[in-house]
Amino acid sequence: MSYDFAFPAKSTMGKLDALTTGTVWANVQNKHSAPGICTLSGEGLLKLYRGSGAVRVLNLLRDIAHAIPQFLSRADRPIVDIRVGKRWPIMPEGWMNEHVNTSDWEVRDEPWEEIGVGEIFGGSCWSEGSMLLTTAELPGIHLRTDTLQLTVLDHVHVHVQIDRIDGDRIVLAISNPTAFPARVKILLEDATSMRKPLGTTAMADPLCTAVPAGTTVRYEVPRGLPG
Repeated sequence: MSYDFAFPAKSTMGKLDALTTGTVWANVQNKHSAPGICTLSGEGLLKLYRGSGAVRVLNLLRDIAHAIPQFLSRADRPIVDIRVGKRWPIMPEGWMNEHVNTSDWEVRDEPWEEIGVGEIFGGSCWSEGSMLLTTAELPGIHLRTDTLQLTVLDHVHVHVQIDRIDGDRIVLAISNPTAFPARVKILLEDATSMRKPLGTTAMADPLCTAVPAGTTVRYEVPRGLPG
């Protein structure tokens, strides 16, 4: 989805202030979008961007990665199932349902099956795997060191500047506005590196920096790629 749907204020998703930009429609038959690509990280979009140079593809991947965590039930932000006769009145911590309902397609005659706009049923499914793969296979920050094109897939804010004293250094100011400590993976690229295939384990041993909750750290990288 390319926009944020206005959920009913009293719906589950409305109360969570969930944003739908970046949720994915598998097909029109499903009649709902979902958190993530079933069941992938979207790494193929990163490779497509690297091969084509189409920034819109990388922006699409950013939107998909950003959307997923909103739909995870957490101890501090539980997701409830409001249906009558529900088995899981509160989804256990770590569960995620695939339904992001922006229509009333799941409204039934039987009240225990009714799932309206902005509602879900309590359940665990493939979306959790997509979130894990997103964490494992994608960088949190992608930076072109030659053009300074910056794309942030993680839930941090990044400001890029060239070091005033040493013009060969790039300084990233990375702020973590969330309530959770972040370990941000960084992928540095230039025109030369982007011509090389990314491979299947590019993020297995990445550049990383820790950003405690509510703090900003400075991370320096060379203007030209190391090695």
